[in-house]
Parts: sequence; structure tokens; C-alpha cells
Amino acid sequence: MDAQLVERIKREIEFESTRSAPPAGFPDLPDIPAGRYIDPAFFELEQKHIWSKTWLLVGHTDEVPEPGCFRLCDEIGVPILVVRGKDRVVRGFYNTCRHRGGPVVREKTGHANPLRCMYHSWTYDLEGNLIGVPDERDFTNLDKSCRALIPVRCETWGGWIFVNQDLGAMPLLDYLAPVPTELDEFEVEKLRFVERHSMDLACNWKVAIDAFLEVYHLKHIHPNTVNRLLDHAGTTMGLLPRGHSRMASPIRPESRASYGGGKPDVPEIESAGEIPRITNLAYHIFPNLVTPLDVVGFPFLMFWPRDIRTTHFEVLWFGPDWGQPEMDERWKAYISIFDVVLGEDTENLPWIQKSVESPGFRSIPLSYQERRIYAFHEQIDRTLGAQNIPDELRIAPRLEKWVE
Repeated sequence: MDAQLVERIKREIEFESTRSAPPAGFPDLPDIPAGRYIDPAFFELEQKHIWSKTWLLVGHTDEVPEPGCFRLCDEIGVPILVVRGKDRVVRGFYNTCRHRGGPVVREKTGHANPLRCMYHSWTYDLEGNLIGVPDERDFTNLDKSCRALIPVRCETWGGWIFVNQDLGAMPLLDYLAPVPTELDEFEVEKLRFVERHSMDLACNWKVAIDAFLEVYHLKHIHPNTVNRLLDHAGTTMGLLPRGHSRMASPIRPESRASYGGGKPDVPEIESAGEIPRITNLAYHIFPNLVTPLDVVGFPFLMFWPRDIRTTHFEVLWFGPDWGQPEMDERWKAYISIFDVVLGEDTENLPWIQKSVESPGFRSIPLSYQERRIYAFHEQIDRTLGAQNIPDELRIAPRLEKWVE
């Protein structure tokens, strides 16, 4: 994060803390239609356009450390295999044999060399090439060179692995910009994978995402936890290109001295600058990744739609090297504290889902504090194509002039 952005965020925090109304020129935000959370046709549009055409984080290179190590990613809606090749390059393929569609792997993680279909034992090398067919003599004109596993785009930022089913998509780092540049100070290439855990939430994936894009709820949902640490009134937000966004909530001055007492006694990311030390700095990477950053490490929160009313919620933790191969016990204590906050964040979501399906719920009026939610929905419409969305469910563009 360059010095100019640091100073701008500090000025914006001061402005937010003292303002008595939204800034001059901020537009009225039309209501978000309730149907966007419950309409089956809208959900199908999301399945068709969002999850097949955007960059999605599926893991970390620490999870596939050696050639032959793989991870099966089925949260996307189709099974995708991420595997490290003999050349140590991490690649992505559909987990679908080119014969009759059998899975190449069935376990969530593991090691395989070569990759072998579990139906008829068609065999592939770690680069996806078809190298073995039982009873090959019985196939006429079988050209194995044309029957490799079908690839998906697979690129990394630091150690984080992203995939995209759109082979013509822009490069990952271009898509993420300017987030990687702003996070350079965290030396992300040196971070280690700590652990992952997950749960299902009984709500639409957007109900879940919306809850993490504002701090309007802080003093009501987290009165004895986060609200004691952060001053929501000073929060500043940056709307970024391609639907990404930034949020910095200042740590209360009286809490800064004791803040370190709740963190694990593991090495800090010493290169991290001023803003993540005086605020809770958080980013949303469109479509489904939210990360609240900290100088001792942080989680990636990911929200995957299982169906229109169910979200698979994954939490992946990363931190600086703690000097031993196994997960440090102090990390377990820290994660358990954070899980209390996540429990507060997610407790209401199933109830909200029931409400959005009620005749008593028709639309959502959003405040200036909730503008990241509106920007998120604007990007959904851009991704789906406004012409594909029924008029009554479409979002009117309002925030283009407010994108950095």
C-alpha cells in the first residue's frame, strides 16, 4: 500500500468519524429486490455466468506440496482437479475421464502418480495427457493425443491457487488489480497455509456475503466482541474495479495497547505497514472471497452456493512461518476466538433467509454505510449481463463514479 493511499485512508477515517450525513453527491441507492435472493431463474443465471466465468480461489500451494499431490474442488458446481505436475507447476483440470466420464480422483486430497480413472482405468500423467488405455486394440482410430484431460485456467497469486473455467479470461493478476499491489506489504508469497474448516449455512450465498460487506451491524451483533475493538463510525470504504472492494475500520485508541494480547504468539508479518496496525483492513474479491487482514495472519472466508437456499462456508487460515511443520497450538486458540465472532455473524442468516421468502419482505433499502453491498450487486448484474435479467430484478447502476 503506497504512501498516498495510506494518507488518503487516514483522511477518510477522520471524515467518516465526524460527518453528519453522506458526502455531497452520493447517489440515492434504489432498493435491492427480494427476488434476487429467491428467484430460481436468477439463481440459474448466476450458475451459468458467475461460477463458470470468474476467478475463484480453491486452495494454497502448501496443500499440493509435491508432484502428484492433488486437491479436488467440487464447491464450484463442477468437479475440478488441481494437481502439481512433475515440473512442479500447479494445473487445473475437470475431474472427468475422457472415456465415459468417470472421476479421475474421488478423495478430497491425496497423492496420485499417474492419475487413473476409477471406472475403466484410463490413465493420465500429471500434466493431463492420456498415456494408457486398457484393451486399446479394441478402439478404432483412437488418438490419445486428442483425449487429454480438459484443462481449466489455473494461476496463482503468492501461494493462493485460483481457477477459471473461461479459457479466454483476463490474467488473474489483472482481474484482481489493485488488490495484489495493495497487499504487497504482507509478503503473501511467504505466508503458510494454517488450516481450513467449513460449515453449511441455511441461506442464499448473497445473504451471507452481504453480512460481511458492512459494519452497520457491529454494535448490535458484536456488542461484547468486535464492537469493543473497532469504531464502526470511522469506517472508510473503497469501491474497486471489477466488483472488488476495501474496508478499513479503525481500532479504538483505547484498545490498541491491549490488542496484541488477543493474538497468537507467532511471528508477525513485519513488513505490514501502518493501516493494518491501526485498522481492521478487509477486502472483498468478487464474487465470493472476503478477507479481514491482520499482521499476525488472517482468514479467507469463501461462500459457495450449494443451492438457492444453502451456502457452503469455508474458512482458510494463513500466517507467517511459525518455525515447525505442524500447526502451532497457539493458532488453534486464536482461531477459536475468531470462530466466536463468525458465530455471531452467521447466527441470523437462516432467519434472514426465511424472511426474504416471506410476502412481508419485498426489497432492501441500503444506506451509505452499506454501499459495498450495492456495488457487489452491480457487479453481479454486469457479470450476468443486464439484458439477461428481468426488469423487476435488475439493479440500476449508481456507483460508477465512486469506483477508485
